[in-house]
Amino acid sequence: MSSAALSRDQNLDLLRAVAVLSVVLYHLLQWSPFDPPWLDGIAHYGAYGVDLFFILSGFLIGSIYWREERDAGQVQLMRFLKRRWLRTIPPYLGALLLAWGAVWYARGEVFDWRYLLFLQNYGPELPYFLVSWSLCVEEHFYLVVPSLMGLTRTFKPIRPVLLAIGVIAPILFRLHDAPVGVTAPFGYYHTASHLHFEGLTLGFALAWLNASRPIWWAMASHAARWLVIPLFALCWVGAGASPEVGYIVMTSCVALLFGVLLLAVAGRRPIAGGAFAAPVRMVAITSYSVYLVHPLMIHIGNIINQRVDFIGNGLTLLIVWPALIAGFGYAFYYIVERGSLALRDLWAPSDFAGGGLEHPLALTVTDRPIAEEIGQVPLVIPLVTP
Repeated sequence: MSSAALSRDQNLDLLRAVAVLSVVLYHLLQWSPFDPPWLDGIAHYGAYGVDLFFILSGFLIGSIYWREERDAGQVQLMRFLKRRWLRTIPPYLGALLLAWGAVWYARGEVFDWRYLLFLQNYGPELPYFLVSWSLCVEEHFYLVVPSLMGLTRTFKPIRPVLLAIGVIAPILFRLHDAPVGVTAPFGYYHTASHLHFEGLTLGFALAWLNASRPIWWAMASHAARWLVIPLFALCWVGAGASPEVGYIVMTSCVALLFGVLLLAVAGRRPIAGGAFAAPVRMVAITSYSVYLVHPLMIHIGNIINQRVDFIGNGLTLLIVWPALIAGFGYAFYYIVERGSLALRDLWAPSDFAGGGLEHPLALTVTDRPIAEEIGQVPLVIPLVTP
């Protein structure tokens, strides 16, 4: 199936929109003077939006990788990596230039050359452009996992073992680092790539299921809805556990929850259809650009709040920040990210460009919305398209 035959899945778009909005809300309250307790208790969990991004990104690049290997016999690894780099690095460099320019102007910050090698997440602390740590994790994942899959193409039985290691190893690394990591500043112990590989690896493995085992995918999707609520409850309990337990297990628990959630909703009737479909799609499409530039827009909003007398915390929260983040995020997408996409398609064209859902589930005879299916005994096993 060529990429042209794949269409965007509205529920995956919704998950991506939820991920970026969660992170933005979390940072709004983290980096602003406006911090109402009733909102802070909710927004605190927005930090896990990054873990949802990891699942979605792993699924996206896995979909591209596994489809090319299945249909072409092997993956042209350098073309695959070139397309990933052209997709992600130019916008990253543009946002890095803006972030460093701002801190250089504000406090004379010297440029840290680790940012050009995606190594800043292995330092004791990130001096600026803090959200870039997750981009480091993804870039390292692009290098390691697809390369390992390519090297093991003639010995495929070892692949599940490698993917299992990618899911399990981070929790063991955090177990080792917990005595120091719990109280360490935001740096290595919270951002190092090997501490966060489980979400990307799990998404990559789910993509294999969707591309290569459609019947298994349908069965797993059908069973996943039974696990969403128990896993959510488990994560809720884990969030209230001791800092040591939270440090060790929460990232893996949340990754598992989001992986099951992806399975439960992908390919089904849109949760946010109708009038909500267009804005959700727009937020999803621009999510990368918004993620890159929203911290700078929050700081600019703080400056406006401090220097313009008639603008208080309420107007800043409801008008200034949304306008800055949405407006500049879209401008950055239109100018920088779309230009990067055009260069990618010009310099590294591919017939396996789309990372969409390949085997959407056919509607059951009851055709019930997802929310009504949760916790109810299914009457019909979902079918898959051939």
